[in-house]
Amino acid sequence: RSEGNPVFRLLQESLRHLDSTPEYEMVVRRFELRLLSELGYQPSLVECAGCHARLEPVDNSWNAAVGGAVCPRCSGDALGLTPLSLNALKLLRLLDRGSFAEIARVRVSGALASEVETHLGEYVRYVLEREVRSARFVATLRQTPAGTQT
Repeated sequence: RSEGNPVFRLLQESLRHLDSTPEYEMVVRRFELRLLSELGYQPSLVECAGCHARLEPVDNSWNAAVGGAVCPRCSGDALGLTPLSLNALKLLRLLDRGSFAEIARVRVSGALASEVETHLGEYVRYVLEREVRSARFVATLRQTPAGTQT
């Protein structure tokens, strides 16, 4: 029975919320993060992916190849790191642990939503070892002016 499958339940729950909210971005980000977790690819959001020390409430770094968030001590001159703002880390943690109701109460700026999307997209591409075609399609739709879609 597919109803007992956690991935199926996650998909069902996400589709219900996509249908009922115009703010689909955070629903999609929550789905991506929870799906990664269900499949055993949970990015590190509480402790440093490098040294495993608890992440402090400061700006950190992100590296998909290392496994997620990286503390300032491990950042140093490491290659492939991108800045991870404290607010992005907080939002990722909320998406990971929060309910849809909790997430719906949070107002997310365009810049913060973009930062989280970029980091999760990089992580998904790393795990899959390829580009996600549907993500490219959605990006194309975003760039198409309203009313010109055929």
